[in-house]
Amino acid sequence: MVRALPDELAAEYGDRLHIRKLNTDESPRIATEHGIQSIPTLMLFKQGKRVESVIGAVPKGTLKQVIDRHL
Repeated sequence: MVRALPDELAAEYGDRLHIRKLNTDESPRIATEHGIQSIPTLMLFKQGKRVESVIGAVPKGTLKQVIDRHL
């Protein structure tokens, strides 16, 4: 299930990855500032700058490949 993936990834990566979730209904301003138009959207930030985005539901293995590129 898509909702469980962030928690699974956080557990697997431990201190190497910090995950934050945003409810776009509760925080529409932040969603707009980051250009979020589709859910789910995963954004990876490194040193405060967005380095990559993944839009839509993708397999866990794909997300891990994206994350690993930036660790």
